[in-house]
This record gives sequence, structure tokens and C-alpha cells, in this order.
Amino acid sequence: MAIQIVDCGPVRLATHDISKSFGPTLANDRVSLTVVAGEIVGLVGENGAGKSTLLSILAGFLRPDSGLLAVDGQAVAFTSPADSLDAGIGLVHQHLSLVLSFTVREQLALAGWTSTALPKMLASDFRGDEVIEQLSMGQRQRVEIARALVREPRILLLDEPTSILAPSEVDALFEALGELRRSGIAIVIVTHKVREVMSIADRVVTMAGGQITGIFERDASDWAPDAERQMLERMFAWTDPPRSNLDAFPETPGRSDVHETAREPSMLRLFGVGAASRHGSRRLVEVGFDLPPGQIHAFVGIDGQGQTELAEVIAGYREADGAIELAGQDVQPLCSTERAERGIALLTDDRLGEGAIRSMSIADNLVLKRPRSRTLVGNAVFRRRQVRDHARRLIEAWAVQPASPEARFDSLSGGNMQRVLAARELDRNPRLLIALNPVQGLDARTAEFLWSQFRSLCERGGAVLFFTTDLDEALARADRCGVIHDGRVSPMLPLGQADKRAYGSMMVNGW
Repeated sequence: MAIQIVDCGPVRLATHDISKSFGPTLANDRVSLTVVAGEIVGLVGENGAGKSTLLSILAGFLRPDSGLLAVDGQAVAFTSPADSLDAGIGLVHQHLSLVLSFTVREQLALAGWTSTALPKMLASDFRGDEVIEQLSMGQRQRVEIARALVREPRILLLDEPTSILAPSEVDALFEALGELRRSGIAIVIVTHKVREVMSIADRVVTMAGGQITGIFERDASDWAPDAERQMLERMFAWTDPPRSNLDAFPETPGRSDVHETAREPSMLRLFGVGAASRHGSRRLVEVGFDLPPGQIHAFVGIDGQGQTELAEVIAGYREADGAIELAGQDVQPLCSTERAERGIALLTDDRLGEGAIRSMSIADNLVLKRPRSRTLVGNAVFRRRQVRDHARRLIEAWAVQPASPEARFDSLSGGNMQRVLAARELDRNPRLLIALNPVQGLDARTAEFLWSQFRSLCERGGAVLFFTTDLDEALARADRCGVIHDGRVSPMLPLGQADKRAYGSMMVNGW
């Protein structure tokens, strides 16, 4: 017999004392949460706080060990994701799950869209015949969100929905979510971007250690003046939260003032580099710059401006015209494997696609780029014991959780996935690390750990080139910063010469 939750008013979704353990780890500890119809709730917390576990329970992927879940006042017990969908809950995953060979229209049809017209969220920028594989990460995310809305859910769960969106796309998403809120849909946004979610949420709920640690409500006009600081304190137990969580990252320890000199040696030098996109159109145009050893350089730009193409060209995964030199040696004729052996490493932002084989273990993913290792390979076959020992060493050094070499890669949280991928690339002690949005969607603690590893590489004489859509991050983390726009790159400037407004203008309009 179904249990009725009485006197719940307009509550769409309610959990009461939800708990879930994985072995000795208590991922959710008596979590009680309500979401009202026509309300947007921001759920914030660092990696491992329990947010993903709670979403998986709400979406029917996991069953709680104890506690009660109710939808529209009716107690429910989901045994599969289909049960959750039937109850009116839609989920947008952090990691995209689109069929890459499908067109936009085919992807929507797979979710049940029958109209010949595209949904409003896509109608202005898509034709419908674009192939998913040919879209930028930001465009793919928009299709993913539109797909979740096909079934017109009464409750919408979004896991890091803005992590790969350009600022203009975030504005468009929030406008669409505002319309859904006015229609009575209850919305939960899981994110690390506290200030961003405060701009749209009616309430913000903080989680840490599997528990809800704070609930903050917007009053009739706005948030309390110190609400943001209090949220961060509840998330991280900080008394003085670092500015990296306030959209203005701290100065990176060890970063020195940089001045251009004619005799400065180059770890990486590009001259007149051009390349075509997968569509055949010109994607990179006369790209040229120098990157000295011991420094971190950034290119900031709105998503889809040629960042991925340039990273792949340097790493040898895409053909290009022009000259590319690594430490004074011409690497243009070399393939990606040969460039990796010379010391070029690529950390992609597509963790479950280009970055790893999702169904394989942590251990196997850690050796994907080591087929010629004399320690790990014998008679053209990986030595299993050495592979496991190699994985255990990196798992311990990089604090990966769970600490099991045999755990499937796609079972990890986003932060732990990135730790595995970064460990794989940096363990080879490369001369040059190329990173695409390296801390995208990560909590501040994991992000700080990764930046410390990147700076350590520079201190050993290496160099880091990273691409990001976050201007504050670029200006705070890099020794020099440039802009990438429409396949072209601006001159690199030392941070002392940076003008934030000028950079922002170039990101939008070019130069």
C-alpha cells in the first residue's frame, strides 16, 4: 500500500533520512531534502560530498539502504531509471551520453521527440541535421539538456549543467530554466559554482561528508550579504574561503613576474600554423606563439573557437600547415605517438570519450599511453602484476578514490576521473602539458591539487599550455595569457599587462 505524505503543500520532491553506503563508505547519511513546485534549488559541495549518489538515487540508478523518497506526496521506491522517468523526473548528466553518430534530430527522436520543429532551446542555433560528433562540447551539452526536456518532466535534475557552456550559453540556459520554474517544474542544480547558482536559485543547499550541512534561502529581494561566504564555509569548513571559489582565483604560489626578451628560449614554438575543421572549413588561421620553459600559458576563449583543434594539432592528432617546434626541434613530421615520446602530453576535457575507455579499469586506463614501456610490457603484452603495481602507486600519490586498481573508470566521480587522467599524463614527466579546461566541473580542493601538480612540472623545467573559457581562472593561474577567437590567437601578455575588460572584449569580438 502506498504511503501518503500529508500536509506537504506544493512539495514536488522530498527525501527523508536517505542513507546509502558503499562498503565502509557512507556516501549519503540521513539526507532530508524538499523541493517545491516552481522552485530552483542549488545543491553544492565538493567532490565526494554525496551529491552524485543522491542524484543517482533520485534518478533510479541506485537504491537507498534506508529512508523515504516521495514525489508529489506519494512515496516511491525506484528499481530502475525507467521508474524515475515514469514518475516525472528528468536527469541531465554531467558527462554527456549522446550517440555521436546521430544527428541532433535523431538524438531527440530517440528520446521521443516527434515534432518536425526543434525544441525552443535549439531552434535558433541548430538546423537539426548536424552530427553530434561534429558539435563543440558546449553545443552537445545544449542538445543533452533539450533531450531531457522531451518528456516534460515535473522535476528536473541537472548535474553540473554549465561546466562546459560559454557565458552567453549559461545566460540562455538560465533563461530557459526560469521559464520552466514559472511553469511549476521543480529544478535541482548540482554545481560547484556557488556565485553562479546564486544568480538563479531560490535556495542553496550545501553538502559535505554525505550530509546536508546548510540550507540558505533567498529573501524577497536578494541573498544576505554574507550568504556566499557562509555557503563556502559549510562546504569546505573554511573560516576564510579562498577566492578561487568566488570567481577570482588566488595568485598561484611560485608565479614570477614575466618579461619578454628576445633571447628567451622556447619549449614550444608555433609559426604560421593553420588547420581545417572536421567539416573541411578553415579552423586555425596563421597561429603563432612562443612558450618558454618553466611557465604556464593560457588561451582563454568562448567554447568552440578552435581550442580543441589547436591542442590536437600540437599533440599530433590533427594535420596542420606551418611550423611546430618542441625545445628547438621540428616535430611537425612526427605522429602523436612520436610526439608523446618526445615529451608532449595532452589532457583532454572529454574524460569519458577521448580521455579514457570508460568500461576499462583504472589500472588499464593508466597504461593506455605506455605500449612501449619496458617495465610494463613484455613480448608485446602488458605485464598484469606490473600494471597493478603501477596503478597502486599512482592511485596513492594522486589520492584517487576508490583506491582500487580494478574499479571501472566510469564509476568514478568527475574529480577522481581527472586525477587519473592527469596522473597518467604527468607520470611520464613530459616537457609540455597541453590541458583543455583542466579543472572544469571540479571542486576547489581537487582543482588546487591539480594546479600544484602543473606548477611542479614547471619547476622541473617543463611548461603548461592550458585552454579555458574562464577568464578569471586564466588571469590568476597563467604567467602569460592570450585569447583564442575564431581560430586565431592574440599576442601573449605577461599578467602585469592584463586588462580584464580588454580580454573580455576580444573573447567576444576578436581584435
